[in-house]
Amino acid sequence: LSRMRLIYKTKRDVLLSGLEPLGDKFSVKASEAGLHIIVSSKEGLKEQAMVDKILSKGVKVYKLSDYYLGKVKETNSFMIGYGGVNNDELGKAARLIAQALNE
Repeated sequence: LSRMRLIYKTKRDVLLSGLEPLGDKFSVKASEAGLHIIVSSKEGLKEQAMVDKILSKGVKVYKLSDYYLGKVKETNSFMIGYGGVNNDELGKAARLIAQALNE
């Protein structure tokens, strides 16, 4: 169990490091208990627009509203899952996400 915690902590750290270029325009929240990170626009960008920009770089992320129960308005957040991705791919994906959102 502690070996797995270390593996996932390393993955989370790689992803967070790669997202640093997002700067103050975005909030990045990572839970120590989960295998995902939530990124929110502080400038009101809508989730679909962000997801589309990121997908154009070849990276799959998920609209946060897809995980709500019932009818919900579009949010300004998306989720990045990282459980089954190796560290090299995570670093590359994080850089592409930051690049897409900073264009």
